[in-house]
Amino acid sequence: MYRTAAVVLISLLALLAGALPAQALAATSTTADGLSWSIRPGSTDAAQRSNFSYTLDPGATIQDTLVVTNLGSTPLDLAVYAADGVTSASGHLDLEPAATAAASVGSWFAAEAATITVQPGAAREVPFSLAVPADASPGDHVGGVVTSFVSAAAQGTVKLDRRLATRLNVRVAGEETIAMAISDVTVNYPAAWNPFAPVAPEVTYTVTNNGNVRALADENVDASGLLGAGAASGAVAELIPGGSSTRTVTLPGTWPIFAGNATVVLQPWSVAGSPGTEVTAAASTAAVPWGQLAVLLVVVVLAVILARRRARQARA
Repeated sequence: MYRTAAVVLISLLALLAGALPAQALAATSTTADGLSWSIRPGSTDAAQRSNFSYTLDPGATIQDTLVVTNLGSTPLDLAVYAADGVTSASGHLDLEPAATAAASVGSWFAAEAATITVQPGAAREVPFSLAVPADASPGDHVGGVVTSFVSAAAQGTVKLDRRLATRLNVRVAGEETIAMAISDVTVNYPAAWNPFAPVAPEVTYTVTNNGNVRALADENVDASGLLGAGAASGAVAELIPGGSSTRTVTLPGTWPIFAGNATVVLQPWSVAGSPGTEVTAAASTAAVPWGQLAVLLVVVVLAVILARRRARQARA
């Protein structure tokens, strides 16, 4: 039985839809053995597209075309299919492995040819249909249109799957929900040995897109102690519905005086610019001021020594 070795390349274009220049609209893959090909959406009346993006009603069907170009010097045999999108551990968009059956937008896709052969230097159009189920839930469904080249090792025991994909976004008409949740907030104070300098605690948390549309967020994080606070602002990159990302934010300028508190505030937005409801979460931890305690201990010891010396002088 074959074992899948790895997915060598998954290229997900247009994570920032419409931001790619015209010359970059084709995704290109070149492998170590000289195979090279590119894919792009077929021409339409609209300007050049960086991906496949549609707004459709439940039950609707649309026809479109994928263009595959063989940039190498040998004939190229490729599988053509679609896969559901997932969020990677780092919070970026990824695709389900080839062996995982599509349950969402990937299952709505049907290419006219499941496998194609493209001659060297030639381009081939692959028509496909996208059929939205009548009971499809409203909101964004994200995946990718995939071209795959599978090669076996000489012994025939390992398969190597090279995949090149372009993003597939389907907005199903209906009520839009923009919502994010914060969980697992922790704050970690490093050992503060320098009594004359604040420290830089790390705040870690997980953000989950609980809405039904692609969303990002403005991020504000602060950590406070008894003698001051550190704060930082940033942005949470786009998350697909159901996607999660674990983030760590470093906050300089906080004095660890026995107790440290952290607060995370997120203002979510849909990719279209509609605001969601602000969410907040907090955590606290012990923040031992080792440097200040050391100074205090030295002061106490010196005070005791001085008091004893004065006592001996008084008795003398």
